[in-house]
Amino acid sequence: MRAHRCLPLAIGFLLVVVDLSAAQDANDRRRQFFEGILRSLIDSQLDRQQPPNPGRPNRLPIRDPRVAASRQALERFAGEAGRLMTALRREEQSNPGYRSLLGDVVRIKANADILLRRVPGLSLEQLSQEYQPIDRQWRVTGHRVRQIPGVGRECLGHVEKLDLYDQQICELLNLTPQFDRNALAQEVALMRAGLETLLEDLSYQLTYQSGRRALLVEGQTLLAQVDRFSRLTDRNSAHQAVVAEYQRLYERWRQLAKQVRSLDERYLTRRMQRIEASHEAIHELLWLPMPLDRDQLQAIMQTFQRDVHQICSQITLNELIDHPQPQEALASILALNSASVELTKALAAQTGLDELVWDFRVLEVEWQTARNHLASVRGPDFAQQLAAAQRAMDSLVHALGQDLSVDRDEVVELIASIHHNADLLASRAVQLVNSSNQYPSGFRSAAQKAAREFQAAAGHLHETLIHHGDDEHLRVDSLEVAKSWQRVTATFSEFAPAHRNALSQVAGALGPDIAKLQILYTY
Repeated sequence: MRAHRCLPLAIGFLLVVVDLSAAQDANDRRRQFFEGILRSLIDSQLDRQQPPNPGRPNRLPIRDPRVAASRQALERFAGEAGRLMTALRREEQSNPGYRSLLGDVVRIKANADILLRRVPGLSLEQLSQEYQPIDRQWRVTGHRVRQIPGVGRECLGHVEKLDLYDQQICELLNLTPQFDRNALAQEVALMRAGLETLLEDLSYQLTYQSGRRALLVEGQTLLAQVDRFSRLTDRNSAHQAVVAEYQRLYERWRQLAKQVRSLDERYLTRRMQRIEASHEAIHELLWLPMPLDRDQLQAIMQTFQRDVHQICSQITLNELIDHPQPQEALASILALNSASVELTKALAAQTGLDELVWDFRVLEVEWQTARNHLASVRGPDFAQQLAAAQRAMDSLVHALGQDLSVDRDEVVELIASIHHNADLLASRAVQLVNSSNQYPSGFRSAAQKAAREFQAAAGHLHETLIHHGDDEHLRVDSLEVAKSWQRVTATFSEFAPAHRNALSQVAGALGPDIAKLQILYTY
């Protein structure tokens, strides 16, 4: 009898052991995956560096004490970046939206490791110059991590330590805070173009309204302020001066936006959303927290409520009776209206962000439930109205800072960059391998085949993004790009040194993009 009683315990123990073993295997695979990405990133970037001069030792003794101190701080920075990677890997298991940030941290970690290898041969001035991109990358990434709603204390702790080490390195290297001036200039140009278009629309829409002139004058004044800000950024002004001028600009924009929203024109609202997107990007580039715009939230809620009202008014009694679950559908509509009213009241009462987010999550659940029940209702107008309400809900998600999904614009730029550089790499590889008789015919054929397969895989991925765009198709094609990338880089070692260096210039640009693509879709 005792043996029979012990049998279930033994089986249970065995299952636990199997589960633990499976979990350990999964963790090992994840660790190997990221180590592989780091190795490939480091190799691709190191290959871009010019080979050392003949007769010069690879590693020189570090004589400048500031270089030695900077190297120690950089070692601490790289180690802490690795720990942040581990923390983000745990976070992304519950929310895949963290993957985009994880890809950025992987890139920063790899670049820090690369620079560590090269420190012994660098002067203080050279080290300062080469650390600038890492400082710029980290400041933006650290800002993004801090802005994640509900981010764990462990991640924030690593971010604080990385900020400290980064500050120590900048002080040792006499570096001022680095931000991406080219990206900032592009966003300012986009914002200015959007503002010009908005003013043109206002001039047309308000032809017969009494407040037209005052509103247009305010818009032109804002446009002039944008031009002043643009000139300030072109003069390599300090970060603090740029931030102060931008905050004045943004406050004026919010005043104009409030007046435009009062016109309640959906066409104008879409124009404003494009300008708001540029302001969000500029906030991130300058490491500024995006303030909660309650006027914008109230305007979005009014749009959403209007869309829901139109949806409900289009449903006939016969359609409701013929619905597979009429009572559940009606109950979901009533619950959605109730949740919408509660969030509107909370906005009017100046409720804190945490409570607003709670009310919003209730609304989001009720919207998805109602939408699922109403999806069976036929009619093109009804489908368009559902889509319009979903766009308003997406805007609400973004305005409350609850959107951790992969940035679609970032994915489009990433895949377009891979496609362009894959074409360039394939063209260069074929040209080089055919330009000399030193390569055996077998290698020449294999190298051309690998380069063209990688080019085709990148092109197919770009076509998938354009014509399908769903995550499953992108995942499959991203995996093929990663495999073909490994095959083409495996041929580099057989090229002559000069040819290999020429290929590495393009491969070095592809490496970080391929790594991030793997994290977003393959992993």
